Amino acid sequence: MAAPGRSAPEPAQWPRLAKLAASACAATVAELVYSGGRMLLYEQLRESVLGRSKDGGSFPVWKAAVGGLVSGALGQFLASPTDLVKVQMQMEGKRKLEGQPPRVRGVHHAFIKIASEGGLRALWAGWAPNVQRAALVNLGDLTTYDSVKHFLLRNTTLQDNCLCHGLASTCSGLVAATMGTPADVVKTRIMNQPWDSNGKGLLYKSSVDCLVQTVKIEGFLSLYKGFLPMWLRMRRRKMATSRRSDASKRLVQYVVVRADLVHALSWPLGAVITQACHAATAAIHLHYADTHTQDYLADLDSMHKVVLQAPDEPSLTALSASLREKGIAHKLWVEQPENTPTCLALKPYPRDTVHPLLRKLELFK
Repeated sequence: MAAPGRSAPEPAQWPRLAKLAASACAATVAELVYSGGRMLLYEQLRESVLGRSKDGGSFPVWKAAVGGLVSGALGQFLASPTDLVKVQMQMEGKRKLEGQPPRVRGVHHAFIKIASEGGLRALWAGWAPNVQRAALVNLGDLTTYDSVKHFLLRNTTLQDNCLCHGLASTCSGLVAATMGTPADVVKTRIMNQPWDSNGKGLLYKSSVDCLVQTVKIEGFLSLYKGFLPMWLRMRRRKMATSRRSDASKRLVQYVVVRADLVHALSWPLGAVITQACHAATAAIHLHYADTHTQDYLADLDSMHKVVLQAPDEPSLTALSASLREKGIAHKLWVEQPENTPTCLALKPYPRDTVHPLLRKLELFK
């Protein structure tokens, strides 16, 4: 509590950790709104609007690009007020160095101050370049990463490892930064300009006006101020997220074998393994032209199979019926001449597409 006769400390006098926490809070709020809105919108577009392919779950690159562009743009529009507050709070350090008084005391105060001075409209100042930046960054990031990664896997000796992910992330970060940095520069300048009582900027009339003035006064390369840190940041973030994303998209062929063949009916283990091989081969043959199958076979040394067990024949046939109802392509192997269902094998699928349908099954032992 301040001593009698003395005012409370001004924001410029706050301890460094407190100022860092305030700026981090603004950045966290902005990221939560943007990422949360973007992911929810993307999932909705993917499942309800664009739709997956009829092969059981694949999502073409062009649909992913459209979904990423639209969801990124809409998500950023929703997050523009929080991004505006973040940018203004991050500029407080520069204002202090220039000897200027602080404008805001925290996230809550920044929202109130902006709205009171320029109305609700002022909270969306700079939304146009902000949305453009998000759309361009998402488009460049998504399509470049997938394209480069698939090119490396199919045309070089690289495996699906950290080196491959690093090269793809570097390229996607480069493209995303190249496409997004000019919009980022314009966005930051518009958000940091002073405003009149009607919520209109005093320095720039629009994002186009800001772009023209910046190039005219400072030259074209001024649009790429901060390019290197943005590139490195995009690369690092892509490296962190791509490994988790690719793990869920990894192609897997699931095989489900009846456990009672060994434990109750005393079949030799070799005979049961033979049944699984028959089913897996048949599933590959029946769906050989499928995109997932071709990708799965493109790297023979990295094929991934998971062998699960069903308790008995009724549970195996019930699983087959359930998969058929959900449009999951598979082969139920029926041993002849006994006419006995022994196992089933799915065609290769991304793990996250079919794992939820099989998660109650245990590994075959």
